[in-house]
Amino acid sequence: MSDGDRTTETDAAQVPTPPPRRPGDDLRGNPVLAGLGFGIIGPVFLVLGIVYTHEALAARDDYAHAHPVTARVVSAQYVKADRSEAERIVVALDGSGATVTIDDVASAPDHLVPGQAVDVLTSSARPGHALFARQLGWSKLMLPVAGIVAGVGALCAFVRCAVETRRLIRRHRQAV
Repeated sequence: MSDGDRTTETDAAQVPTPPPRRPGDDLRGNPVLAGLGFGIIGPVFLVLGIVYTHEALAARDDYAHAHPVTARVVSAQYVKADRSEAERIVVALDGSGATVTIDDVASAPDHLVPGQAVDVLTSSARPGHALFARQLGWSKLMLPVAGIVAGVGALCAFVRCAVETRRLIRRHRQAV
């Protein structure tokens, strides 16, 4: 053997060895999969946010000029035995005695009992319906607006992933 054909231990040590592959390494950082996820989640959050924001704004519009009226609870039907989730609440307005149904029972106060005095808002725009005054707070818009923001953010991420995917495809075609 000649000197040029021999390899030494130091030459072998200088060749970098690739790290061992783990399952899922080829999926990590994949813009196609990320884009697919954002493309599905984004519109869902966006639509739900718009629907719930519209409902909250419609209630604010209908009851914008309503004044609080004292009423008595006629019936309160609850889903749970601990009276924490109302299914239907009917109140009788003091003075006229007319019975009205509470519109948004999901955010109504818990533990209402028949005969209990409550303050409600009534509106000529929605006859036969009422809301509790605290149900019109701006805090009712926070979650739907956050859904809209999350939906828009996810759609922006989807667009970015699509652009990155096109860039990777173009780069791959040029390399081949």
